[in-house]
Amino acid sequence: MADRSLAIRRMLPAGTGRGRRIRNSIWGVLGSARGAPSPSSIMGAVKAKGCQPVKKSEKLLRFTLDDGTGTDRQILSGIAKWYKPEELVGKTLMAIVNLPPRKMMGQESQGMLISAVHTEKGEEALNLLILDDKIPAGAKMC
Repeated sequence: MADRSLAIRRMLPAGTGRGRRIRNSIWGVLGSARGAPSPSSIMGAVKAKGCQPVKKSEKLLRFTLDDGTGTDRQILSGIAKWYKPEELVGKTLMAIVNLPPRKMMGQESQGMLISAVHTEKGEEALNLLILDDKIPAGAKMC
């Protein structure tokens, strides 16, 4: 448990209230009883097979992902402000793949994409964690 907390602290900006809030919210997801995954299978590499904006939403993008299981996975992510869907198709991303499904805008999201949030020129900025394409879908992060 302490190792996960330390790793999350190192990934997020130190010294800002926002960093602490983000760290706490990620820890809430990772450590909650609702999504209590085992430490060895929390995060995995996924390949974006498709990405479209969600109708009636300015924030959400709907991803069709290859998670290495042979069955497509759908994840909705509120990153439309920062990314165009066509830029993400074919990319290798990092996702939490063993969270319980959650409804968003009437559609099921089967995980969470990992990104870093920070302030840039006084504005909130977001960077999706995009991995090397050599990493196969389904690879576990450690």
